[in-house]
Amino acid sequence: MIVRRYRGKSLESLRETVQRELGEGAVIVSSRKLGAEGLMGKIAGAEFEVVAALDDASAEELDDSRQEALVEKVAGAVKPQVMSIRREIKMQDDKLVDLEEKMATMCDQLSRIEKRSHQAPAPVISISSGGEAKGPFSHLPAEWREALVAAARVPGAGPTQLLDSLASRLSAADGILFRRNSGEGPDVFALVGPTGVGKTTTLAKLAAFATLRRKLSCALITLDTFRVGGADQLREYARLLGADFSVVFSGDELRRQLDRVKDRDVVFIDTQGRASRDRAGVETVCKILATAPECTPVLTLPANIRAGDAQQALKAWGRLDPACLILTKADESGCCDGLPSLLQQAAIPVVYITHGQRVPEDLQPARAESLAAMICPELAPNPFLPAENPE
Repeated sequence: MIVRRYRGKSLESLRETVQRELGEGAVIVSSRKLGAEGLMGKIAGAEFEVVAALDDASAEELDDSRQEALVEKVAGAVKPQVMSIRREIKMQDDKLVDLEEKMATMCDQLSRIEKRSHQAPAPVISISSGGEAKGPFSHLPAEWREALVAAARVPGAGPTQLLDSLASRLSAADGILFRRNSGEGPDVFALVGPTGVGKTTTLAKLAAFATLRRKLSCALITLDTFRVGGADQLREYARLLGADFSVVFSGDELRRQLDRVKDRDVVFIDTQGRASRDRAGVETVCKILATAPECTPVLTLPANIRAGDAQQALKAWGRLDPACLILTKADESGCCDGLPSLLQQAAIPVVYITHGQRVPEDLQPARAESLAAMICPELAPNPFLPAENPE
């Protein structure tokens, strides 16, 4: 039997408490009124005390009902978690099924590769009896072809070895080392080259890189008063970057502007785009830049330039003795068969490759491996070409 004692302000509230805790089968054995003691007791009022009892059978029923209520409460709280676990298990099952399918495909591919490995391997590069490379490598200079021939004759040689052999022949400088003004004046770079190669956008990318990534102060100067909207485009870039901007029309004006911004870390000069065969136009650019001997010319040409155009560009702009080369529009250059002629004749390092219109994201420091892949897509895909959309 369960016996409990309760105290409260009224018998009615005590009766409800007894029924709530012990159930309908509980019996009130006794009740009495307790006297108030002291001043605080009188203020608080009298209390009642009851003694309630519950026999063993009723107690067992009460325990059962409490257990059932507890089970229902726990089940209600756990149910969302159980459903979540079931969903997670189903997702994992789906992933396992997908993984099994992929593993089956891979096993099938490995089996095919193993079968082919027992067959006579096809030559990576076709070599004539005279020792010259045929087919896709015929556009390479003779010296580079000989290097590929030598690499191909090494037992076990594959595309990777040939690509490394070609990359060892290429000069890439992995970007320009921009620096803070040492007190001797800013570094000055002028982008020169034919019209339509993307000099203005490339200059904006360089300025954004120096300003946002290297935290350097920049000044932008344009000589491009020939192209409609050229100065306005660069002025807007300068405004967004917080860079100084000026337009010059002559060598004397260029000299004055360079003296004015001598406290800047780096100065970029955008020149007029002139056709390589336009001798008078190229001469105009050369005369203006001659007033700035501290300027470093950077030849800017498209990655898909033709061999004949490359030779003409180097002849025209070589008068400025450019220190390095930037290749533009790599994302539009599915064929770069003129690039070997350009790189061999220029004999200057490639510092950057541009591959889109985003500023400055689509500016990549040049690496020999990337150049080799652009020249010989048979060995590795051009890393800058966008992926083709499926039909």
